[in-house]
Amino acid sequence: MAELRMLPDNVELRRREETEPALYTSAVNRRRSRQVTHLLTCVQCFTTYAAVLVEKHPDKIRDLLAYMRLVVREAQRHGGDGWRQYDVMFRRHAASHRSLCWGQPLPSLYTSFFISPAAPAPCEHCLEGDHV
Repeated sequence: MAELRMLPDNVELRRREETEPALYTSAVNRRRSRQVTHLLTCVQCFTTYAAVLVEKHPDKIRDLLAYMRLVVREAQRHGGDGWRQYDVMFRRHAASHRSLCWGQPLPSLYTSFFISPAAPAPCEHCLEGDHV
């Protein structure tokens, strides 16, 4: 099962640990990333992340809020841990594509985790499913 990494630099840290393991083996140098499995914990961690990011990039607030709204809404609609799997995969993609807009869902991930064949496609503007 995929792990949810909430600290924004964990991807880079993990890469460094894999390429230079001797530098990261001591208890002092080894940082632990948090695994988040509950939606409320995810929202709390994401709020902290967004507050820090928006301090330097205030123009990103709308996209970050839209992203978390999508995750929360889909968790409420579908239950299970699809929201977490989507979040993990989206963050991995965002870590390697810095210019990615957080305000728009990634269609391939969105359809993989949230849209069943019988479900209508959501509105392309607000992502709600109760209208076209």
